[in-house]
Amino acid sequence: MEKIFSKIQPGLLLHIIFRFQDFNEPRKEILEAHNFLQSSAVRANGGTSFRPHRHIEKTVVRTHEITQECQVVMRGAIECSLYDIDDALLVKIDIKEGDALYTLGGGHGFVILEDNTCLLEFKSSPYEGQGKDKVFINE
Repeated sequence: MEKIFSKIQPGLLLHIIFRFQDFNEPRKEILEAHNFLQSSAVRANGGTSFRPHRHIEKTVVRTHEITQECQVVMRGAIECSLYDIDDALLVKIDIKEGDALYTLGGGHGFVILEDNTCLLEFKSSPYEGQGKDKVFINE
């Protein structure tokens, strides 16, 4: 697992790359509890079971100030440009089949590298669309 921190605000975690080969523990928490997205990696053998459950409706209103995202490459590959909080490019990195990118802050851009690439994208909600939730970075 690779963690990418801000150069402007040292210690501020902006991006996490979780590679398929990082599945080396039965359960690994990827994101700390203070994030709006929660994510774990689970590696299990046949016959493992999880108790059926449902989640309790909370009377506490959960609020967040930023949209956090995760892209999981199911097939193919993407090149990810990862940006700091001041829109400066931090790194370009390829994400391949089975890998995931988490963006907790800063920005990102993608170029699809292979035909028929398939991604799953997860965002904290409510996501109100491009006009209210995005600012484009000039390259």
